[in-house]
Amino acid sequence: MSNKEKSKEELLAHEVLRLKKALELEKLRSRAFEKLIEVAEKEEGISILKKGGAKQ
Repeated sequence: MSNKEKSKEELLAHEVLRLKKALELEKLRSRAFEKLIEVAEKEEGISILKKGGAKQ
């Protein structure tokens, strides 16, 4: 393998790691928002999220 190929592989490996970290952070943010909505619905006694079903 040439240095150019190794360098490209290293760059791709770093990009994969960066994207995995970003994905994990977004999963945590999503879970935090879900928990926030759950607590707010419990305290206020109302449904915040719309339930399924398409409008016609």
